[in-house]
Amino acid sequence: MMSARLLRHKPESERGRFYRWSERMFEALIARYSRTLRWVLWHQTSTLLVAGRDSGACCVSFTLSYRKDCSRRRMSGLSKAFRKLLSRSRSRPCRSGNRSFAKVILQDPAVASLSSFIWRRCGRMQRLIAGRIQINLRPFAERRIDAAAVINRLETKLRRVEGIRLYLQPVQDLTGR
Repeated sequence: MMSARLLRHKPESERGRFYRWSERMFEALIARYSRTLRWVLWHQTSTLLVAGRDSGACCVSFTLSYRKDCSRRRMSGLSKAFRKLLSRSRSRPCRSGNRSFAKVILQDPAVASLSSFIWRRCGRMQRLIAGRIQINLRPFAERRIDAAAVINRLETKLRRVEGIRLYLQPVQDLTGR
């Protein structure tokens, strides 16, 4: 009912040039769609054969590219981690926990260096609750172990550090270099 009140019918002579032009373009588009739809309906077998061929080509292309690129994840020499403070402790215990897990990570022979960022929760009681770590791994020729294996090894060691939970994730090299 609101549309009936707001949208009044205007005669063709009162409509602007842009409206008349866009109406002609829209009608031409509908006419072209109608012609192509009629052709497809008259040539159903050909249309299905072309659609089947294209679907098959898509599947083959995906399978070949998946085997080449995705099945063996290319790991860069980088690993990122998100850490979360489990207890609601003050900053001193968090800093000591930060140092203890940094020490554990740096003792691993595959790790070259790490950088760590901590952020605080805003509010009445500011506490260190979360952070991000970037772990730089040695080149693959030196470490001779996949980044995922390094992460598994580090996760088992880091579970012993109390008060902080670390979530490690390998960084994929998407450039393909």
